[in-house]
Amino acid sequence: MDGQSASVGGTIPHAAGGVPWSQKAANLAEHDLLESGLRARLIDQATFELERHEPQFSARTVVSRGQIKALYALLATALAGCA
Repeated sequence: MDGQSASVGGTIPHAAGGVPWSQKAANLAEHDLLESGLRARLIDQATFELERHEPQFSARTVVSRGQIKALYALLATALAGCA
């Protein structure tokens, strides 16, 4: 038997120039981590890009600065009328 198929101790070493199993597992874990991070960013982008760039076309409730100012003006008028 040659060194690639078996060794005396009963263990099977990786092929010459190959990557040990533990390194492959680490590489897969790193790949999975990067893939999940990329997936999360793509989902976020797909979900919120319309809201960020064109909020008036988004189904999400949007209150503009002008609406907030008008609300404050009405609130101030109502409070002044009570005093």
